[in-house]
Amino acid sequence: MNQMVKSNVLAFCIKKIPSSILGVIEPLTQLDNQNVINFEFIESSFVDKNHIAKADVVICIRGSEELDLKIIRECRRLNKYIIYFMDDDLLNIPSSAGSSAYYNHESIRHNIITLMKESDCLWTTNTNIARKYADLVTKTAVLNAPALHLNKRLYVKEANDPIVIGFAGSLDHAGFLDQLLNKTILNLLEKYPNIKFEFYGAKPSLVDEYKLTHIPYENDYSKYSEVIVSRNWDIGLAPLQDSDFHKSKYFNKYLEYSSKQIVGVYSNIEPYTFIVKNGVNGFLVNNTTDEWTETLSYLIEHKKARNNVITESFRDVQNNFSLSSITEGIKSKIPEIMNYKAPFVKVRQVKDPSYIKSFYFQKIINIIKREKMMTPFFIGKKILVYLKSK
Repeated sequence: MNQMVKSNVLAFCIKKIPSSILGVIEPLTQLDNQNVINFEFIESSFVDKNHIAKADVVICIRGSEELDLKIIRECRRLNKYIIYFMDDDLLNIPSSAGSSAYYNHESIRHNIITLMKESDCLWTTNTNIARKYADLVTKTAVLNAPALHLNKRLYVKEANDPIVIGFAGSLDHAGFLDQLLNKTILNLLEKYPNIKFEFYGAKPSLVDEYKLTHIPYENDYSKYSEVIVSRNWDIGLAPLQDSDFHKSKYFNKYLEYSSKQIVGVYSNIEPYTFIVKNGVNGFLVNNTTDEWTETLSYLIEHKKARNNVITESFRDVQNNFSLSSITEGIKSKIPEIMNYKAPFVKVRQVKDPSYIKSFYFQKIINIIKREKMMTPFFIGKKILVYLKSK
């Protein structure tokens, strides 16, 4: 394709996080590499007049701050094609989540709703989100995120090596892991003294109670994946609460475990029921101690069943969740990313959205605007939560 007719695509969010990498940055970088678009990712604080003037298509990733809204309103004024990307139901964050107070703040909720209303398209990874917020946008597009870092298992397990069962996930999962798996893990440790349990990221109290292995969370997604590979897990745990919020999540753990040839055991609810066929590419389990104990016991004792699932799930992510397959979906469902051309504007015609070119200063300013006199208490609470997680 002639370079002159390629669309210039700008994506931004307050900070590069795994969901922005998986859902948007990697697939659009692939399209850039294919010479289909010109793509650039910028953290919100560093978006300036030049970025906005150049862009034809602008993608706001999980936007919620006043700065995000300023950028998008300026892009709307200049007739850019605007996409809002959301892979979590940010307007329905449960009280148990560490980010609950933030996302339930009136100003943040207002920003999220307004950002969707200002957008031409809502890009999401879950049909429940698309259905819930379809009235706020002209168009919705449901697309999978890719499975990155596919790894063939190099470690060959010997007959006497222990079965290793692991969980990988953020700190917010700790409470539910304690609630659901405490008795299951106790039962299995008593029944199979040689098995090992490891928790990567979340640290439920059962880790200390049963003297289990804990690996601190790694924010860098490449390093996060490398750690999972290095642990040589046989079975991966993916328990999930049965709530509207959790049903609107993406099945990241299916991709993480399957791409690393780990047998996944998943709660028998959406979104896992969208992708997992019980006993074929994973195991679906109702959220009871008896069912989790029974399924994990079966997998501990049946190597052939584990190997069959590993083969099928790895083939699935190779065939259906590669970057190339995801980019084909983007071309089909959001062709505007490739085709839309915004009216030409000069840089001097653009209003610069931010005068603070620092992520951390921008966050502090946003906190002060939001919390006002309560800012010291808000920051102090955040510090205590962080220290408690260590």
